[in-house]
Amino acid sequence: MNNCINIKNVSFKYNDLSDFILKDISININKGEFICIIGGNGSGKSTLSKLINGIYELKYGEIYVDSLSVKNKENILDIRKKVCIVFQNPDNQIVSTIVMDDVVFGLENILKDRDEIENRVNNALKKVNMFGYRYHNTNMLSGGQKQRVSIAGILAMKPDYIIFDESTSMLDPLGKQEILNILIDLNKNHGITVILITHFIDECLICDRSIILTDGVIEYDGVPRDILFDEEFLYKNKLITTYSCRISNALIKYGFHNNKYIFELEELVNLLCQLNLKR
Repeated sequence: MNNCINIKNVSFKYNDLSDFILKDISININKGEFICIIGGNGSGKSTLSKLINGIYELKYGEIYVDSLSVKNKENILDIRKKVCIVFQNPDNQIVSTIVMDDVVFGLENILKDRDEIENRVNNALKKVNMFGYRYHNTNMLSGGQKQRVSIAGILAMKPDYIIFDESTSMLDPLGKQEILNILIDLNKNHGITVILITHFIDECLICDRSIILTDGVIEYDGVPRDILFDEEFLYKNKLITTYSCRISNALIKYGFHNNKYIFELEELVNLLCQLNLKR
């Protein structure tokens, strides 16, 4: 169980009177993976992230982070150094009015060397393209910029795993794409294991692996592109596929082109233009 997050037969409910939110979940997340956990509201995906990080107490099943058991309270501090979470609303994560002070905040609890702290903060801000804003007031930043500051604060801690818990859901399309590009860079160029939790199915296209959670049960675990065109399956799991996939399905259904599925918007536009010219 070294170099992985191992989730074994995990169930969870808030109290003895409530229903189970997670039901016998088992997942293995290897170092370096870029995975997407996707599901509708109430699926249990955010609950799972809080169990991995030790925010919620685990009573049923086992979770190991690099062989450290989440159930052992003595491990929680070490686990939280390894696994960090970027939450949905950056305003709930930002604690200082100046960008640099906010990124420094977590480091000052674990490091004493001022040069090391400054180096980590500067590097983290550069990775999220916020170095030029280091002396800016956080209250004057856009939603996307605030989320990048939150990510910088996490990066400065040098975690092995970062969970992004619906971190793009409050952003406009441009801000969302900027954050997704940062996630890709962190995984591909810096070796950080990224766990993206979302209800936007288009976001799973940037990931290597998708896990669909519905009512606390894993309904799919595999390659994202293998499931995007199964509209009936996705609908049963409270999800709707991308516009490109839906239009591609319709074109195939009505015989306008062969059985080649189209994922990318640019390719779809080119095909539609060709079909229009043939009319």
